[in-house]
Amino acid sequence: MGKISNRAWFKPKTFGFGASPASWQGWLATAIFVVVFIAATLSLRGLGQWIADGVLLAGFVALVYAKTDGEWRWRGL
Repeated sequence: MGKISNRAWFKPKTFGFGASPASWQGWLATAIFVVVFIAATLSLRGLGQWIADGVLLAGFVALVYAKTDGEWRWRGL
């Protein structure tokens, strides 16, 4: 198994708040998140769906924040 790179997976957005994928790892993480989020949303109902979606979203945001090169701040026009 290869060593995990410390290179940033995401870069801060040019405008607005947040980050966007900057490497194949970032794109893969985003694609996996979307697939798992949709699967959880379609397979669960009621409160369980909301809890699962919230946990998935919080985990993904934490990953993106940890793997972003630079800080998250509002970048206006």
